[in-house]
Amino acid sequence: MQGKKTVGMVLMNNWFRRNKSAKVEGTPLPASSGFTPAPRVVSEDSVSTILHARRMNSWLDEAYSDCEKSGGFEHLEGRGKPVDIPVGDALNSILKNASYLPSWLELQHEIRDDIRALLKKYDPDLPPTAKAELDAINKKIARYNATVPTPILQKGKLHIESVHEQAKKWE
Repeated sequence: MQGKKTVGMVLMNNWFRRNKSAKVEGTPLPASSGFTPAPRVVSEDSVSTILHARRMNSWLDEAYSDCEKSGGFEHLEGRGKPVDIPVGDALNSILKNASYLPSWLELQHEIRDDIRALLKKYDPDLPPTAKAELDAINKKIARYNATVPTPILQKGKLHIESVHEQAKKWE
């Protein structure tokens, strides 16, 4: 990369050329404006590293204030609104923003809808012939209980005698 200059290096060199009298915390800048390759071994407390960090910070501050003065931040989307900082797991927030439901939640919604349909079909009481439909829902509940991430979320199987009370747990 010795012969190539990045956009950042060009911008920084241009800024230092415009501001020849610039000093970084009382330290005068070197006279050479040419590109010098980075040392092979860099130590955090070396003078060149500290000087480079000071130059970069000063240059970035100047570029930021120039953009601010020219109105570059006036028409940003969300300006003046609070920043929504997601709490918790980053993956969950990404999935939530993408409207993705885990398979166990989709199954939970499906079971809830099946229970509603069963109760609507056989309102007010379930006949003994509804046992086959109840068994199909119970198989889904067993699959749901096997896939939920924590045992706290597991739910009991449905019984013909107490379907109405158990259905409330699925709402």
